Amino acid sequence: MLSVMRTWGACGHKSCYVRMRDGVDLACDVLLPSQPSPSGKYTAVFFQTRYMRATELRWPLRLLSRGRAVDLVNLELKAALLNGGYAVVTVDVRGTGASHGQWRAPWSLDERRDSVEVLDFIVRQPWSDGQVLVGGKSYEGGAALFTIAQRHPAVIGAFLENVFWDMFADLAVPGGIANRSFVVDWGAWCRAMDENRLALLPKHTRLGLMLIARGCAPVVDGEGPAAEREGRRALAAAVAGHRSWGAVEAGRAVRFTDQPDPDGLVVNQFSPCVFASDIAAARVPISLVTGWLDQSATSALHILHHAARAPGSELLVGPWSHIGLLDNRAEAERKPGLADMELPADRMPVHYYVMGWRPSPGGITTVADPAAGGGGRPAGSTAEVGALAASGVDAAVRWEHSVETWRHPKGTSRYEVMLQPMKPLRYSYLRSCGHTAFTGPPLAEALEVVGAPGVDLWVSSSDTDADVFAYLEDVDPASGKARYVTEGCMRASSRAEADPAGDPRGTAQLPGAPFHTFSRAAAAPLRPGAPERVRFEMLPTAYSFAPGHCVRLALAGADAKHFYVDHEGPRTIWFHAAPGQPSCLSLPVLKSSGSA
Repeated sequence: MLSVMRTWGACGHKSCYVRMRDGVDLACDVLLPSQPSPSGKYTAVFFQTRYMRATELRWPLRLLSRGRAVDLVNLELKAALLNGGYAVVTVDVRGTGASHGQWRAPWSLDERRDSVEVLDFIVRQPWSDGQVLVGGKSYEGGAALFTIAQRHPAVIGAFLENVFWDMFADLAVPGGIANRSFVVDWGAWCRAMDENRLALLPKHTRLGLMLIARGCAPVVDGEGPAAEREGRRALAAAVAGHRSWGAVEAGRAVRFTDQPDPDGLVVNQFSPCVFASDIAAARVPISLVTGWLDQSATSALHILHHAARAPGSELLVGPWSHIGLLDNRAEAERKPGLADMELPADRMPVHYYVMGWRPSPGGITTVADPAAGGGGRPAGSTAEVGALAASGVDAAVRWEHSVETWRHPKGTSRYEVMLQPMKPLRYSYLRSCGHTAFTGPPLAEALEVVGAPGVDLWVSSSDTDADVFAYLEDVDPASGKARYVTEGCMRASSRAEADPAGDPRGTAQLPGAPFHTFSRAAAAPLRPGAPERVRFEMLPTAYSFAPGHCVRLALAGADAKHFYVDHEGPRTIWFHAAPGQPSCLSLPVLKSSGSA
């Protein structure tokens, strides 16, 4: 950490405002390596953030950076780039941080146009060699995708970490069920930063951040007290003019892809997947990093398949959450890398870690199409597991589940850790959640699952809808302990499957997987008591089940800790298996030497 802070303190630094076509000034920081290049020219790395391009540190931390404000989100990454000889340029997107204007939506049309003008600004600088890499984490990565779609000639590559592709299905309303915990937390983060009041942060983060940071750094263009005063005046004026899009209000209201939010926005307007053809046509190499314990894992597979078509593109998937932390009980093995192997130009390297109680042997998956084998599953077999497997069922069976909204997985979920720095994902007490569980027999040999598990259920309800939450678990019969592997969810009224061709979201999904439009027009209420087929995929994973362990599928009708509950009163749902109604869990098995 000391070396990172020294790099920040030693680099060349300039902050300024860059004026856009409509007169809005964007706050911009330019960092140059402390070691000058022989030519005096640098390739730039361009970040567009809505989380403050730089934060003023409190004493004594600011002594470590020689009083300089730092980017807390990309502290180590930017230090590494500077040490590698790159210039780093960061702007607060309009209506955020120290930039003027208003933030009307994530990656709004104005914001996308701004990126082109900032690229023009970068290549005009005397230190620029005319080449720019774009990238960043989460929101920044989404901004980079939209920038690539503009096809600016200076952009030569991108690196994206934990970036989202389909904002409806991958993040805000997965399975048609609105994600309350993330949206509420994210809305609080956005408000706190746009008002430059860290005291408005969620309580789980507020104190820790306020102890180390004062708030957004002003643009100080020049030396001396007068420049400092002018910078703080401009910062106060910018903050006073911020009026941000209501993320929380949209989260409360929106349940369909074609449903406008209270500001009149439809989610497809700011989903990168809708612009897949433009991104692919730019032929920019894209390096992707994601984690099996993050919602963005599905997004990364979709981006690799549809957008990262240029030679040099690659994907790394690790045992990480959104903020890059391991489950501290996890054991993981990285599969051998491909850096020294010659690959055909149309084959994209995929490097991944396998999680589990014990690392399993095997080789890396390298595929030209991540959908090889169907539905985002790598080439290999598919195993049906557990008591829900339909084979051998010669009479109708059903399992009753009373929906108890106060019950939910205990511990810290993948949704919570997205905005809670330094907190590892850890589910606990899985057996006390009131789930209806189906457990397979002990495995004779290790079972390596790589891809998106498929859930195929026949479901009925006491009313006209049902929410289904599915959890894949690893059970150790010797200790009785269960470990969370992955999960997925689906609202029964959104169960209708459609041809993805022609749909702006469907043309950017993986072929072979069930595609749901999640449109209001496609919604089909259940008939109380009548079974209907509900088919969906869980979030992808790479996990090795140890010999002697059991695969368990746990089902629930609500997760009120993380998702909105849209029904009132009691609800009972039933899961059915019968001839012609093959309810089952299908696992994408990359390498299996035994039967599940």
